[in-house]
Amino acid sequence: MSEKHLIIFLLTAGVAAIAYGMLGKNNYVFIAGIVMVVAGYCMIRKDLKKSISRQQKPDASDSSAPSDEE
Repeated sequence: MSEKHLIIFLLTAGVAAIAYGMLGKNNYVFIAGIVMVVAGYCMIRKDLKKSISRQQKPDASDSSAPSDEE
């Protein structure tokens, strides 16, 4: 299972568990759903940070620090 499929599964199952826990008044399922949603969010955030750092690396090497030689 690829990472994208895992993220989608975690978020979908987490939301379903949260809804079931709220409607069925089952605290353990509700808490497990929150944990799954938070885990999926953290995985998305990690991927976003990776892609942003890849985009910024080539730009950082082109720019140089301003000099005070005026």
